[in-house]
Amino acid sequence: MRTLRFFPEYSAGHPFWGEYDLIDMDRLHLSSDLRDDILAWNEYFEFDVHWENGWAESADGTWFADHRRELAERAQTELGADCAVIYEVWP
Repeated sequence: MRTLRFFPEYSAGHPFWGEYDLIDMDRLHLSSDLRDDILAWNEYFEFDVHWENGWAESADGTWFADHRRELAERAQTELGADCAVIYEVWP
Protein backbone atom coordinates (compact mmCIF):
# COMPACT_ATOMS: atom_id res chain seq x y z
CA MET A 1 0.00 0.00 0.00
CA ARG A 2 1.27 3.44 -0.91
CA THR A 3 1.17 6.13 1.77
CA LEU A 4 0.72 9.77 0.85
CA ARG A 5 1.22 12.49 3.41
CA PHE A 6 -1.13 15.45 2.99
CA PHE A 7 0.07 18.78 4.37
CA PRO A 8 0.88 22.24 3.03
CA GLU A 9 4.38 23.59 2.74
CA TYR A 10 5.55 26.96 1.51
CA SER A 11 6.32 27.09 -2.21
CA ALA A 12 5.47 23.41 -2.72
CA GLY A 13 2.46 24.12 -4.93
CA HIS A 14 0.36 21.27 -3.53
CA PRO A 15 0.13 19.20 -0.32
CA PHE A 16 0.98 15.63 -1.45
CA TRP A 17 4.20 14.13 -0.09
CA GLY A 18 5.80 10.73 -0.10
CA GLU A 19 7.93 9.70 2.83
CA TYR A 20 10.32 12.64 2.41
CA ASP A 21 9.67 14.41 -0.87
CA LEU A 22 6.93 16.22 -2.72
CA ILE A 23 5.37 13.92 -5.29
CA ASP A 24 4.10 14.71 -8.78
CA MET A 25 0.42 15.47 -8.21
CA ASP A 26 -0.37 14.88 -11.89
CA ARG A 27 0.51 11.19 -11.44
CA LEU A 28 -2.35 10.79 -8.97
CA HIS A 29 -4.97 11.36 -11.70
CA LEU A 30 -7.39 13.13 -9.39
CA SER A 31 -10.64 14.56 -10.75
CA SER A 32 -10.39 18.15 -11.94
CA ASP A 33 -12.86 19.31 -9.25
CA LEU A 34 -10.81 17.77 -6.45
CA ARG A 35 -7.55 18.99 -7.93
CA ASP A 36 -8.89 22.56 -8.18
CA ASP A 37 -10.20 22.45 -4.60
CA ILE A 38 -6.87 21.16 -3.28
CA LEU A 39 -4.90 23.80 -5.13
CA ALA A 40 -7.22 26.57 -3.86
CA TRP A 41 -6.86 25.27 -0.28
CA ASN A 42 -3.08 25.14 -0.65
CA GLU A 43 -3.05 28.68 -2.06
CA TYR A 44 -5.03 29.86 0.99
CA PHE A 45 -2.20 28.56 3.14
CA GLU A 46 0.48 30.17 0.96
CA PHE A 47 -1.08 33.62 1.23
CA ASP A 48 -2.63 33.60 4.70
CA VAL A 49 -0.11 31.85 6.96
CA HIS A 50 3.14 33.64 7.65
CA TRP A 51 6.04 31.29 8.41
CA GLU A 52 6.93 33.23 11.54
CA ASN A 53 3.77 35.06 12.63
CA GLY A 54 1.10 32.45 11.87
CA TRP A 55 -2.34 33.21 10.47
CA ALA A 56 -3.12 36.61 9.00
CA GLU A 57 -5.79 38.52 10.92
CA SER A 58 -8.23 38.12 8.05
CA ALA A 59 -7.62 34.37 7.68
CA ASP A 60 -9.96 31.66 8.92
CA GLY A 61 -7.91 28.85 10.44
CA THR A 62 -11.05 26.85 11.24
CA TRP A 63 -12.09 26.84 7.58
CA PHE A 64 -8.61 25.71 6.63
CA ALA A 65 -8.60 22.86 9.17
CA ASP A 66 -12.10 21.68 8.22
CA HIS A 67 -11.18 21.60 4.55
CA ARG A 68 -7.91 19.79 5.22
CA ARG A 69 -9.85 16.81 6.54
CA GLU A 70 -12.49 16.95 3.81
CA LEU A 71 -9.95 17.19 0.98
CA ALA A 72 -7.82 14.36 2.36
CA GLU A 73 -10.94 12.16 2.63
CA ARG A 74 -12.00 13.00 -0.93
CA ALA A 75 -8.50 12.17 -2.17
CA GLN A 76 -8.62 8.88 -0.27
CA THR A 77 -11.94 8.01 -1.90
CA GLU A 78 -10.64 8.78 -5.40
CA LEU A 79 -7.32 6.98 -4.91
CA GLY A 80 -8.92 3.87 -3.43
CA ALA A 81 -7.77 1.15 -1.06
CA ASP A 82 -4.29 0.80 -2.60
CA CYS A 83 -3.32 4.16 -1.15
CA ALA A 84 -3.44 5.63 2.36
CA VAL A 85 -3.84 9.41 2.53
CA ILE A 86 -2.63 10.66 5.90
CA TYR A 87 -3.33 14.29 6.67
CA GLU A 88 -0.88 15.95 8.98
CA VAL A 89 -1.95 18.88 11.11
CA TRP A 90 0.19 21.86 10.18
CA PRO A 91 -0.36 24.63 10.99
